[in-house]
Amino acid sequence: MRRVNSRGIEQATKHVLMAALTYNLKKYLKWTSRKSVVKAVELNIPLNTLKNTLKRSFKSLLSRANALWNLWWQNREFYMVRAN
Repeated sequence: MRRVNSRGIEQATKHVLMAALTYNLKKYLKWTSRKSVVKAVELNIPLNTLKNTLKRSFKSLLSRANALWNLWWQNREFYMVRAN
């Protein structure tokens, strides 16, 4: 913007805000949503197999998190000294 044809800071602020609002409205009116095409596929996996797979994955994740916690807990004095 080159120059605002209004008197005072309050009027200039209002002018700039209205210009921003109209700019955003103009962009919003031109915007078209793009709907993605979703294709669903049915998997013929037995329920027990799915449960066991999820259970194993979750246990593995928990054991890794527990190992990291134990590692931190064993070396907590080192981390506390570094933080201070």
